[in-house]
Amino acid sequence: MRTEHIIDQIEKYCHKMLGKLNKTKKRIETLLGDTLILSASVVFLGVFSIKERKSIRKEMAEYL
Repeated sequence: MRTEHIIDQIEKYCHKMLGKLNKTKKRIETLLGDTLILSASVVFLGVFSIKERKSIRKEMAEYL
């Protein structure tokens, strides 16, 4: 009984770690695009209104 509980806890922990690993892999895939959007926002979008910036960022995110 105790052994089963320990095994169950290990399996739950493994699933949790796999979920974190998948989230990290997804984040790595989008990191370059996020970096480009942020740098473009700082350098090029300063002259636009907030509404226009949001619109441009959305278009850039869809493109990237």
